[in-house]
Amino acid sequence: MEPRVVALLCSDLHLSHRQPVCRSGESSWYEAQARPLKQLSALQERYDCPVVMAGDLFDRFNEPAELINFAIDMFPRNVWAIPGQHDLAHHGYSRIHKSAYWTLVKSGVISNLEPDQPNQISDEVACYGYPWGFDPEPIVPSKHGLTIAAIHAFVWKGRSTGHPGASDDSKVQKWRERLQGYHVAVFGDNHIPFMSGRNPTIFNCGCFQRRTKAEIPTQPGVGLLYEDGSVATVPFNVSEDIFLNTNTLRSVESRSELSGLVDQLSSLTDDTSLDFASTVREILKESKCSSGVRSLVLRAIEE
Repeated sequence: MEPRVVALLCSDLHLSHRQPVCRSGESSWYEAQARPLKQLSALQERYDCPVVMAGDLFDRFNEPAELINFAIDMFPRNVWAIPGQHDLAHHGYSRIHKSAYWTLVKSGVISNLEPDQPNQISDEVACYGYPWGFDPEPIVPSKHGLTIAAIHAFVWKGRSTGHPGASDDSKVQKWRERLQGYHVAVFGDNHIPFMSGRNPTIFNCGCFQRRTKAEIPTQPGVGLLYEDGSVATVPFNVSEDIFLNTNTLRSVESRSELSGLVDQLSSLTDDTSLDFASTVREILKESKCSSGVRSLVLRAIEE
């Protein structure tokens, strides 16, 4: 007899009002974003269990009301979540109340997993939340039900799941040292999905929807967490996804690259507690602009 599903695991939805360049061929970006959300809701209804989202529900912390209303209408029931850096103003958890993410919390659409403490999301599952900027600590293993950690931080296990310059401290082996006592750790941030080992089972969700050229080969999906602590992946049907061809994409990307960066910089607020130069450097680190544009902006702020 197959063990029972006790939670659904996903991350990096990156819902956005603005249509990604790679997906400019979609006649309606909102309808395209609705497709995986409908599949997630169908799974939630089928298994009647909580959904755990491990961060970056939105692509930007200050997405407009139209997108927030869309999320309110489209999200499944019984969602527990943590914010990723994209959900937070200037990547700071102390500013969570300024975010579209927090509007979902205030409206009751999602429940925020309070950091560094057990959140009982069902009779069978307790979940510790570690949003962007929070480091997990080992815990005493539970003898009753499953204890999982929802973490928004980079994890990788090999060249195909990492990136140039990825820190050794973010390798799976190093994370295991910090995750003693958990049955499962569900990660967001790295958009390449993979799973590793047991005690704990490390499940990196990967992207929920493909937004970039690099993600085209990726298979988005959702994890099924079983009562025995194992995880299986259910792939989404992505047959209706539309991408620009390579030549068109290269042309459009080159024109829109700088305008996207300007939009990010224009979202900065008059917060005198912030180091403007450091904030710009952080935005450049996260942005997908070319090294040439990055160098020009860095040179400007240094001067």
